[in-house]
Amino acid sequence: EVEQALSVRKVRGAVLGLVARSWPTSVPFGLAQLGGARGIMSILQLTAAEMLSTVLEEKAAGSGPAEKPMLEAFKEKIVRLAKEEWGKCGRRAEALPQPSANPEALYKELKDAKTPRTASMLARKSSKPTSPPATDCPLIALLMEECILHFAQAVHHPPPVLVFKSAHPYPSHDEVREEIHIPGASKLLVTFDSRCHLGNDILTRLSFYRDHDYQDLISQNNGRGAARYPSFVIPGDRVWFKFTSGNNNGLWGYKFKVKPIEYRLDDKQALGSHNFELGKWLFELFLEDMPHGVTERYIAELYDAITFYVIHSKPSCKIKGVKLLIQFLLHVHRIPALRLSLLIGRMSRVPDLKKLKPLTQEMDAVMGSLDVHRTIHSRTLQALMELLATADLVQKDFSIGKRQLQLAAPADKKAAVDKEASSVPLAPTSPVLSRSNSVAVDLSDPIKHSVDISRAGGRRIVILEAKYGPDDVTDRLANHVERTGGTELVLPASMRDLKELRPFSIDPEKKKDKRLRVKYRVERFEFVPGDSDVKGSVQAVVVKESLERSILIKAPSKSQPALPEGEPTHIVLSSGPSMFEQVVRISRFTLQARALRETAPASPVAADAKEMKGEEKETKIKQGIDAKVGKAGPTALPNPRAFSKGNIIATDEFLTEAIRLWSLEGSHRPLVPAMGEGKELRPSSTFGFPDPGHFTNQFSATMWLYLEQKAGSTGKPSEKDGSAIPAEACRGLLHKGYHVGTGEPAQHKFGFRRSKADTSRTRFSLTLRRNNALSVHVLDQAGQGHTHVSVKPIPLKRWVHVAVVCRGNTVDIYFDGAFDSKMTLPRPTSGNPEPILLGRPIPGFHPPGVQPPSTSRGGNPNEEDSGTIPSIEGVVKDLRWYVRDLQQKEVKGIIDECTSSKKGKRTSLKDFQLQAPATKGDVKRLKPGHVHGGHLNAIEALCNGRQVHCNGAKDSKYHDVDPEIWEQWHKWTPKMDAQLIRLFSDVAELEQKRKGVAKRGTLPSLLNLSARLVEIPEKLLRTYHLLKGIPVACLRMRFLFIQILNIRIVKVLPMVDFSQALSPWSLAHRLSSLSHLIFLEIKNVAWMHILHQTSTGRGHYVNLNQPRAMKAQERGDRSGRKSVFFQLYLQLHFIKPSVLRTESRPWVVSYQGFGGQDAGGLFRDSVSTICSELHSQWVPLFIPVPNSRDGGVGENQEKWLPCPSCRSQLHISNYAFVGKLMGIAIRGSHMLNLDLPSLVWKPLVGDTVTMSDVKAIDVISCGQIESLSKAGMSGSDITKDNYHDFVPKYFVMVGYDGKEVELKEDGASIPTTWENREEYFSLLKEAKLSEVRPQAQAIRKGLGTIVPIQLLPLFTWQELEMMVCGKREIDIDYLKANTRYRAPVKESDSHVKMLWEVLREFTGDERRLFLRFVWGQSRLPYNPADFKQKFEILSSRDNSNHSLPVSHTCFFSVELPRYTKKSAMREKILYAITNCQSIDTDHAAQNVDWDDES
Repeated sequence: EVEQALSVRKVRGAVLGLVARSWPTSVPFGLAQLGGARGIMSILQLTAAEMLSTVLEEKAAGSGPAEKPMLEAFKEKIVRLAKEEWGKCGRRAEALPQPSANPEALYKELKDAKTPRTASMLARKSSKPTSPPATDCPLIALLMEECILHFAQAVHHPPPVLVFKSAHPYPSHDEVREEIHIPGASKLLVTFDSRCHLGNDILTRLSFYRDHDYQDLISQNNGRGAARYPSFVIPGDRVWFKFTSGNNNGLWGYKFKVKPIEYRLDDKQALGSHNFELGKWLFELFLEDMPHGVTERYIAELYDAITFYVIHSKPSCKIKGVKLLIQFLLHVHRIPALRLSLLIGRMSRVPDLKKLKPLTQEMDAVMGSLDVHRTIHSRTLQALMELLATADLVQKDFSIGKRQLQLAAPADKKAAVDKEASSVPLAPTSPVLSRSNSVAVDLSDPIKHSVDISRAGGRRIVILEAKYGPDDVTDRLANHVERTGGTELVLPASMRDLKELRPFSIDPEKKKDKRLRVKYRVERFEFVPGDSDVKGSVQAVVVKESLERSILIKAPSKSQPALPEGEPTHIVLSSGPSMFEQVVRISRFTLQARALRETAPASPVAADAKEMKGEEKETKIKQGIDAKVGKAGPTALPNPRAFSKGNIIATDEFLTEAIRLWSLEGSHRPLVPAMGEGKELRPSSTFGFPDPGHFTNQFSATMWLYLEQKAGSTGKPSEKDGSAIPAEACRGLLHKGYHVGTGEPAQHKFGFRRSKADTSRTRFSLTLRRNNALSVHVLDQAGQGHTHVSVKPIPLKRWVHVAVVCRGNTVDIYFDGAFDSKMTLPRPTSGNPEPILLGRPIPGFHPPGVQPPSTSRGGNPNEEDSGTIPSIEGVVKDLRWYVRDLQQKEVKGIIDECTSSKKGKRTSLKDFQLQAPATKGDVKRLKPGHVHGGHLNAIEALCNGRQVHCNGAKDSKYHDVDPEIWEQWHKWTPKMDAQLIRLFSDVAELEQKRKGVAKRGTLPSLLNLSARLVEIPEKLLRTYHLLKGIPVACLRMRFLFIQILNIRIVKVLPMVDFSQALSPWSLAHRLSSLSHLIFLEIKNVAWMHILHQTSTGRGHYVNLNQPRAMKAQERGDRSGRKSVFFQLYLQLHFIKPSVLRTESRPWVVSYQGFGGQDAGGLFRDSVSTICSELHSQWVPLFIPVPNSRDGGVGENQEKWLPCPSCRSQLHISNYAFVGKLMGIAIRGSHMLNLDLPSLVWKPLVGDTVTMSDVKAIDVISCGQIESLSKAGMSGSDITKDNYHDFVPKYFVMVGYDGKEVELKEDGASIPTTWENREEYFSLLKEAKLSEVRPQAQAIRKGLGTIVPIQLLPLFTWQELEMMVCGKREIDIDYLKANTRYRAPVKESDSHVKMLWEVLREFTGDERRLFLRFVWGQSRLPYNPADFKQKFEILSSRDNSNHSLPVSHTCFFSVELPRYTKKSAMREKILYAITNCQSIDTDHAAQNVDWDDES
């Protein structure tokens, strides 16, 4: 049977090879020669069953053989035949028949049939090849039928998934043995339930084996937690498992699933259309390779087929279909001809996006139990979220496109367009589209044209209807929402607390559960631009209409007075954007960014029409803005598209947000005006204000306060021991957010936040303690609350100016401009989008650190009293909220500008009057939060592609947002953005040093930097050459845009499936293309969490013979087989990779013949040794780059490159081990001293290698390629006569290692000619780009066994190099900042200062030698947090100028003698680091045989 199967396989391969590659040129190629359409389909089915998964694996890996895979070659033949059919039928859509059945009908037919295939199916598929075709295009029709049938069969016959589980709890003293067999599988995946919990005793084990004798162990599991039950893959189609148990104390047991991840079909299954991969292959064939008319004809059928599969398939299989459906939607959205056909209704049927509604319900169900604090969510949820976001995006874009088409069409055709495209729902028309393409803006008189931009981007809840049981509480609930900021509806979930709120205070049925039914809508404030005579305004736009929620309020009982565990303790209806909206928003941005990079024409409708006529041409977008804004008289900005040419697009939403934040950072948010009587506060008073909407952790709150009564009564509160303060001793003043005790983070369910325990959402809170001391409470990034009480109390019946300033790590209190006290935080503060409350906190909740009252106060039943503290009694004026930290002189300036000599007595409540902010001279000032409407109109028009004419002179004395900032926008490149981020990183570091928090072991936060106000030193700016000549204001605005982008990305990262980062259609791929714009601090959040979750290693012991390696090197051994690298390779490469996944030392070293004990130093020394060997001539894996040869030419001459000729299995395995070393370096911050070019790093992060990377290492070859590309053109030095002076005589080239390489098969015997120069040029370019691709892929494969490479595309290749290799240049100030001094040594000692001076004078190589001498490695980590040990300077026993320093590499320390002369210190340190590199002083060394060959 085996011989017969092999014979059949060989014959089949020969037939396919004949058809796909070796068809005789003398024989016509057509359907008749291949047995008709049915014959081709049978060959395709049998071939796909055998080869498809292999092809897909090669395609996904980005590799594959040099020659095209057989199936790909066969596809070219099929496409050729299909195009011939399409041409013969006159390219008429009517010639393509409707499929005989839709997916639903086929599935029902298959489900009802007693046999796997129904009679009608058999009849249709067994028609004779010689029978006349039922259509002019039989092959195309049959391919479509097969595609639909495969998806229906995939739903009817899903891949087998076997489930094995114990009883729960599992029985004691039990034993289970079982074989698991899935016929046809070539690989099995075993996954475990998260609830698995087995005893840790010696008897209880769940073990998996490769053999039926239970001897060859694969995995052994017990205990609890994901780390104890890792998923694993088993080659083959069967596995055996054994479960044994000891005494069980009620533990849950086990449950696991086994499913095939590679599935081989037999011939019967293949011919029965059971191959989902073939259905997917056919789907992509129609989508990407078929003629446009064929795709257009079957677009609805393709959509129906894949939608049916996605909706009805099992959850374990759904993700494959979701990816295809996303690909389909983006393909239709991207191809202009398809878009235009959909818009004008040219297609007979169009995709119905309403069919995705079941997926929306499924996603909502999953979101109901979602933990929003998870760093990464399941791939199924990620895929569903991306799919629905893409569908929503496509639908809205079609609506806008249809409206554009209507406006562009003649009046008599608009009705026809309306009728034909009626299936696409319309969205609200943009104001810009209804006006002309030119706009004139007025830049004069800012006061007249001012616009309050502070509200833009904000949201609010509008209560439409509310019923509490039978009672209508609409107005009361609306007032409650308005009083608490208007952005959220916050309610306690228990009737005991709820009944005290004003809307629910009258409740005659307190002992019965009641249901609160709320109908509401969500509105967003948007800037709507005007014309020359209209200034524009911020208007409310409905985002979500008629949302309904039904909430059950449970009444307390004697048996259950409190809420049961697991029930929500509070309920929140938020107006903020949901996760789905955020994914849609970032998807839209990334799609626009990609479209802009592809240089799309300016008019989408015109481009669609051009492609339909076959006249599509690439349009070059004009660079630059020819005229400047602000000159007298009308000025034109002629090329509006250039405004958004950078890789950040100034979309309307981004633009409004940036200008709002720009304005907010320059002024403040006024909450209570300075003029008038202010806000009078009584015990039940609560005034709410929306969140200012800023993301930094620095803020300031200032106010004038008049207190009428003390906050407490008698007794002294316990403020120093950390215990809670009684509510009777506190009064509320100002709160950012609300507090519900302390407990687990909340969870989302639809619009609600649920929590099993209480949770704190208070970012900032001001309360008055007894004796009127001001208490400040803030929340840090870890969720820990910190409280500080002022030194001085606030006096009664006197106006006092209060200012509380949060600087991130510190909080300062000022009274009347004078400093009172400071609180220092262990971690920076955090932010939240909660509203600001003045007076009493949200009823039902109490401030942090305060005990709720044990009893309610009596009084008016309409007066709210729900267990929270009352408000202060007094008056507040001029309450301001700043999104930056004020300096003391600024606080004094606020007092001075609002007061005068006639301000009245401070002790008088009514006589004390504040004045409006003073003006200086004739300078007019805009109100806080207002900007010039003309500027907004000009910038908004530019973004929407309109011509702008500016009238009126610009006055720099009072303008706020200057359109001239945008003149430089079109010049931005990714390299400039990278330099801009580095510039602001340096600025953030300077800010940390200024604030005294630079040594806290964290990277400076770019999200918490004020882009507009932070100081940028001119000297620092000059060091960034790409940013020269750009106004500082433009730099600041550009960085603000990047900050906004990062804030939006960080919210959606958990919903992005980065395993699809190499797929161009995926959101992960589009986000990865913006990796240079994403801050490293954001990437590290997910990255470090995943590294920690996948850390499973416990280390391994290795024994190294360094003398043998040194002896072999002296003898000239170039194989490297005795090197330390190869010794480590033999001992570590073939063990389980999970052993090496550790954040500590992955191996412990024992050096033969050396007297060292490894406490870290020997390990680091072994890493440094293998890096030195890899960058040497005697380990053949790496070679110097070509630029370093023959005296050196070009840049990067110090780099090393994988040797292109090292392609044996052993060498590829060695490269995989190098990848493992890189992963080890990333996990444990064990820096590798490797210098590799971008040609190696880029493939590791999924980036594309370009000729610029080749030029960076091989200038001569690049010069040759550039010359060849111009051969035959005017001005070229290469002509037909001297062609072979520049080009070899045959199809060969000189590789990076200097060896001759054939460019094609038998290239050494194929001559090059002037006529085939283009072929030679193309092959030469491709060969240079891919010469070290196999080695880079092997490195990536090894890297993927240690770290999750799915997330690597999120990083740039420079960041990956930094994670692996650290800082190449050793920064002495950076080392000094991470240094400790052990007594009696002090930082101020003269010999310590002398050490830093000497190290600064060292060369780069000498600094690396010093670092290896004291630490065992040659590079410093990039991130200060990666310093597992700080550098320590110890005292020495011998302090003469003749003494040598002594290092302790295991502990990163040095015993430094107290040298009196700088020259003596330099001499002795240089001698030590050059000659004392052996680690052999821990104990007596042992003898070792240097010549041992074993």
